[in-house]
Amino acid sequence: MPNTPEAVAVRLRAFVRAVEGNARAYMTPNEIGQPSWPRKDPLLMTYEECLDQLAPGERNELDRMIRKMSGILRGPPSAMRP
Repeated sequence: MPNTPEAVAVRLRAFVRAVEGNARAYMTPNEIGQPSWPRKDPLLMTYEECLDQLAPGERNELDRMIRKMSGILRGPPSAMRP
């Protein structure tokens, strides 16, 4: 698969959607669309399960990239491509 921004964005979107789908398995019908306090957020639980499968160096690299992308979102509008 190509490593273009568009191709990576498609894979990232698919991953996020899969996480959202898997997180529903942790929710009771009454919790869907509602806060799950005091229980841990099902989305976080699903992400943590995935992150647990990564090596520490991989988690560090992913964290670095997430921080960098988050900074781009918070930056000036010109920081993002149209």
